[in-house]
Amino acid sequence: MTHSRSSTDDDSGDATTVSRTRSGGLWVGLIVAAIVLVLLLVFILQNLQRVQINLLGFNGHMPLAVAILLGVAAGAVLIAVPGTVRIMQLRRNVRRGPGTPTT
Repeated sequence: MTHSRSSTDDDSGDATTVSRTRSGGLWVGLIVAAIVLVLLLVFILQNLQRVQINLLGFNGHMPLAVAILLGVAAGAVLIAVPGTVRIMQLRRNVRRGPGTPTT
């Protein structure tokens, strides 16, 4: 049995298009996260020398990579908190509707 295409069939090209799905996006996210974790592990393993930390009266020693990552995490928290507060303000204003005075 042979199959022939009629001239009315949609001939948009030979390539088949596949729509994006949530699971496909999740899979890409997992691959990116795995790559970031491998790079993070390499960073930690290359920076194992111990450094002295003095912060607000607390003294101690820890690996350099851990100290840097703690600083990055603290910076992320300092950025995330005001951003989260602002997003909550905007959502509250949207729920109130237009024309409602804001405080």
